[in-house]
Amino acid sequence: MKEYTQSLEAKILARMDEPFAMGLLEDRNAAVVRKYARGIRRYLESINLEDMPPVNGALYPSGAVSLWNIGQPASMVYNYSSSVGFNRDLFLKKREKYLADERDLSVAWEILGTLQNYTANPLSPKYCVGGSGYTHSIINYRKILTQGLPAYKQEIAAGLNRAETPEQRDFYAAAEETFDAIMAFMQKCINKVKSSNNMQLAEALEAVSFRQPSCFYEAMVLLNFVYYLDGCDSVGNLDAVLSPFFTRDSATGKLTDVEAEKLLSGFFFNVNECSGWHTILGNRGADEHFTVICLKAMKYRRPNAGLKISPETSDAVWDAAFDCLAQQTANPAFYNDPAYRAGALAHAGIKPEDLDDIAFGGCTEFMVAGKSNVGSIDSGINLLEMLDGMTGRIMAHDCFDDFLAEFKETISREIKQVIAETNLNQQTKALYRPQLLRSLFIDDCLDRGMEYNAGGARYNGGVINVAGIANTANSLYVLQQIFAKRIDVTREQLLDLLAADFAGHKDIHNSLLQQPKYGNSQPDVDELARQISDFTFNEILQYRCCRGNGFYIPAVIMFVTYTGEGRNIQATPDGRMNGAPIADSCGPMQGTDLEGPTSMLRSTALLPQAKGLGTMVLNLRIRTEMVEDPQMRQKFKHLLLSYFAMGGLQVQVTVLDTETLKQALAHPEEYGNLVIRIGGYTEYFHRLTPELQQEVIKRSENSI
Repeated sequence: MKEYTQSLEAKILARMDEPFAMGLLEDRNAAVVRKYARGIRRYLESINLEDMPPVNGALYPSGAVSLWNIGQPASMVYNYSSSVGFNRDLFLKKREKYLADERDLSVAWEILGTLQNYTANPLSPKYCVGGSGYTHSIINYRKILTQGLPAYKQEIAAGLNRAETPEQRDFYAAAEETFDAIMAFMQKCINKVKSSNNMQLAEALEAVSFRQPSCFYEAMVLLNFVYYLDGCDSVGNLDAVLSPFFTRDSATGKLTDVEAEKLLSGFFFNVNECSGWHTILGNRGADEHFTVICLKAMKYRRPNAGLKISPETSDAVWDAAFDCLAQQTANPAFYNDPAYRAGALAHAGIKPEDLDDIAFGGCTEFMVAGKSNVGSIDSGINLLEMLDGMTGRIMAHDCFDDFLAEFKETISREIKQVIAETNLNQQTKALYRPQLLRSLFIDDCLDRGMEYNAGGARYNGGVINVAGIANTANSLYVLQQIFAKRIDVTREQLLDLLAADFAGHKDIHNSLLQQPKYGNSQPDVDELARQISDFTFNEILQYRCCRGNGFYIPAVIMFVTYTGEGRNIQATPDGRMNGAPIADSCGPMQGTDLEGPTSMLRSTALLPQAKGLGTMVLNLRIRTEMVEDPQMRQKFKHLLLSYFAMGGLQVQVTVLDTETLKQALAHPEEYGNLVIRIGGYTEYFHRLTPELQQEVIKRSENSI
């Protein structure tokens, strides 16, 4: 590796082939934000394009490549969520491999401590429910494609001219170094493409390096390049961003639908190969015909695609969505656009002029495309774990209402603590983990002269995940009945049963399992679910996050985590056994919704969905006929619209029958491309753990 180093630490890291860490410690006296800029620069300089997939097709980069982890593995790498990731074990192995001098070994040991400080996470494990300070985001693709990359150089120069404080000058200097490093890397890519004799791609890539795109193809080339640069996270409002280019080129005969679909399919192939995340379609201002083409181009498990639904959504878009689902891609999910807009105004303070930019990142977390820094997921709480921790308190109360009041006090206390730890984690990011690529490409960091993690984005917020609503409601209902002596089990007997995991008491266990369960339009248990979630959500909404005095919003997103979240919880009053999984997101416990999809949706709509803006995931498994048969399509469409009219936020659909899933379990080699929705994102069925596969099979198979 070429040595541009000053400090002894950087020279040692150069010998260890650690380009990012080398840049980070190159000037020990520099501001943290400038250290990160140098780390990004040194890493991009170090990339050997021969270690990337070859130029192939209309877009570059392409295929399965993590742009920030190319070549020999490094112990410290850039990460779009945490700013950096650090592998301590790999660092120690490379220390022993590359260093022999005692002094160098000693300095490397000191370096280890320094690098670990950059990745400290103050969150307690108990609050890492589906997230641990995680932050997906969406850079401003619309601005990048409309104004072009050179506009950012001009913004940085203007910022340097008006900077008034040392902190602002350091920020703009770091932004400038990061931008220059990006453009130098882009030139390397252009040279690589030229050497492959793919002149159409080379010319397009070179053109968008010095001006904004002039056609749909150039827009796709730039979007794809910046997508890889951003770490293959989330794309945001794709049809709205690309529509102006599509509409103009289509009108002049420069672009056909087939050509547009082919380019989009190539991009979606890249997203899938890199296990990228979310995109949302059906946006206001998008060319509806182009939205249909986007849906036709979706043939892979990724991105996790969503479709905004409103009263204006046309039959053509609905049919394209159903056609996509019929391919068993598990795309798209359906989002209630009017409800999200109302919730964003009421609970996140989003300005009316920015509501069209509502989008989703990662699995399905709320954000404003190109304008927000919303933790996704920052942290979380498990309601069932709290209830489990105080079940013994049923002996201290004479009535259920008193017990419920104490449970609410416990929830309030835990939320106060998780907010305190989350704020501390956000402060740590602001001090030690600047996010320079997002500071460049998300409004209003450059305007404010403020780094992204320090509060520079227009909207700042955090998402607190809430787990176990269904199990908690079911358990509280049983306790309510025991207190009222409507079940032939005393409180003392219940405690003994739970401690024994129901061993030797099969009849009583079955009677508890057969009690009314949330998800079946049972008023008493559904009311408990509504009451406890409403209380929890209100407690979260009252707090502000330290980054930019932003909002906190609740979410109910249990992707692969709902199995693990139950492992340390003993048997619960609803009949759930020790260590068993909890419910998937905001839906009923798997296999307990026995009255069909209408009853299930009615129960779920009773939850305070508008407050659960973070998002409240609802997974629905349906039979193939519901998206293939024209009459069934209409019924399914009206079922979804009815749910949205009741206030439901979102529905994610898996189109697979139980028998197919059982065959996939028995013969995974024959079902390698089988895709399902798992609590927020799309994934191949064979990649799930055996426990999760069984939980997916337990989901009720719905028809109308």
